[in-house]
Amino acid sequence: MNLSTLPGALMQPGVFILFFLLPISSHASENSLNCRPVVEINPQWQVMRIRSHENAFLSCTVSQDKFNELITAAFADPESNKTEFKSLFIGRLIEYPWLSRYLAIQSLQHEDWDSEKGQYKGTNINAFVAGILSSPELLGQIQEPFAGTGYTVSRASVEKVLVGKANEMEWLEISTNVMVPYDAMVHFILEKAYLAPENQ
Repeated sequence: MNLSTLPGALMQPGVFILFFLLPISSHASENSLNCRPVVEINPQWQVMRIRSHENAFLSCTVSQDKFNELITAAFADPESNKTEFKSLFIGRLIEYPWLSRYLAIQSLQHEDWDSEKGQYKGTNINAFVAGILSSPELLGQIQEPFAGTGYTVSRASVEKVLVGKANEMEWLEISTNVMVPYDAMVHFILEKAYLAPENQ
């Protein structure tokens, strides 16, 4: 799946509807000391999007707790019930250190990852990374704030995977000189549960 054609990747002015902001100054990046992540919805494309900062030219990091808080607050807004979402677009994985770290560690443990060359031994690194981010363990964590919303996080879809030296990225907490995937553009695909009508 090409994320450049997916709705969450669209940045056209006025397409998204902003409906919730939360300050996360404790997770500010070098670019900003007052991070304000936003959750946006695109009714036309049925996408929920998280931006790590309301200013598209600045970047912050979002902790797992803040991720959960953002999703929970978004669904508490009545506007969210007007759209049937098909995906959650989180942007760059690097803005979520806990997800970036998970990807790096799992890749190092995978038999199909060459940590010396920094290469997937197969033919599609996007599919490789998507498979790791679609593990039941990780999807279970992403699913937590969706509890009670009627949505299931079914899988991840990625594009534009970046590979680098693990020991040059502090948040990965890997001291050895190995190459790992650490960043990508990521969608989590959502499925809506439907209840069959009674007495049919």
